[in-house]
Amino acid sequence: MSEPDITLYSLRLSGHSHRAELFRSLLNPRGQVPVLTDGEVVVPDSDAILVGLAARSAHGGDWIAASPIPEE
Repeated sequence: MSEPDITLYSLRLSGHSHRAELFRSLLNPRGQVPVLTDGEVVVPDSDAILVGLAARSAHGGDWIAASPIPEE
């Protein structure tokens, strides 16, 4: 499995870049970070980002359950 291409962008939070209209209109209307984009999909929630990355990882099952409902 090849490594994905990743591009990181830095924001100056002290400069309120995350509150700029362009950021809010394209990535997160709430003006919060982090935000992950994967093609056309935008994930503006840190918990959802972690769950999504874990689900894609070969080792994801080691630390995240396949379902939020425990099996009996």
